[in-house]
Amino acid sequence: MCGKLGEHGKIDLLDFFGELTTYTSTATLIGKEFRDDLALRGSEFAAAFQDLERGTDAFAYVNPHLPLPSFRARDSARRKLVDLISEILDRREEEGRRCRDLLQVMESLIDENGDKKYSRSEITGMIIGMMLAGHHTSQGVASWALIELLRNPDVLASTVEELDAIYANDQAVSFQSLREIPILEGVLKETLRMHPPLIILMRKVMHDFHYGDYRIEAGDLVAVSPAISNRLAEHFADPHVFDPGRYAADRREDAQNPWTWIPFGGGRHKCVGSAFAMMQLKVIFSI
Repeated sequence: MCGKLGEHGKIDLLDFFGELTTYTSTATLIGKEFRDDLALRGSEFAAAFQDLERGTDAFAYVNPHLPLPSFRARDSARRKLVDLISEILDRREEEGRRCRDLLQVMESLIDENGDKKYSRSEITGMIIGMMLAGHHTSQGVASWALIELLRNPDVLASTVEELDAIYANDQAVSFQSLREIPILEGVLKETLRMHPPLIILMRKVMHDFHYGDYRIEAGDLVAVSPAISNRLAEHFADPHVFDPGRYAADRREDAQNPWTWIPFGGGRHKCVGSAFAMMQLKVIFSI
């Protein structure tokens, strides 16, 4: 990224981290062989995935088939992704390669009649579904984390000092080392608090209940906003100040109430990928 800038210039952090997290997500969730196969067309895959995500804006909740430019680009990107994945599978077949990643598993499944269980379009849909949850969110958080580090040079200096100590003598990035980075973890948690990637979390009400003076009926939709909850002054000191120290062992402002620091949601439907997301972000900033 820095190499492209030269002595000066501009770069779109969302585009950069979008491409980066596309590669990391495909490698970890689908398989390294799939990631390697993307080497020839990786930028096209990342660009198509970006167009697909941009077509999931608020209008999609009203009518996902409106004749909007973003929706047309989304549908075109969906077709492009099918073509790219089909190209990878065809190339593997031509070369006689039998890979062990999830893509190959889905391609090889057959039904009770001996036919392929899933079409290329269905396989693409499942891969999109797997990647979508861990891509857009990590892309945004990584972008904001870098911005906040540059805005706060003292925090940046202490973060780099911590990483230099952990990875001294060319120690490799490992699961154990990633568990013991309190300053960087605080930076990422504070980024999630101030810039949650999802600003509205919705739930469908299954049973009638009362809240205060309100009766909420089954079938209704209720929503909370992490963007508001994460900045409540009664739970976070100086809530509009970037302060990674609030997650230190002697403060733990994120643990005092389970319903205030909620960038990953809460309750039984809390994001199942929260630990994966933190690991992914720690790896990116460690390297």
